[in-house]
Amino acid sequence: MLSKSNKSYVSEVDNFLEKLRTNIPESDAQEKEREKYERINRLRDKKDDSDESREIWQDF
Repeated sequence: MLSKSNKSYVSEVDNFLEKLRTNIPESDAQEKEREKYERINRLRDKKDDSDESREIWQDF
């Protein structure tokens, strides 16, 4: 039973993969995926209050 585990431990494999990620440029697909999730997070975290004051049926 592991009651006390080292939460700051980073394996050799994790260190290797991190070095690999920093040295190899992102592919186009990876870049688009990162940008997509940055946009999603930005829209989620930064609420636009301008729409809240409008009535729902104002444009009908």
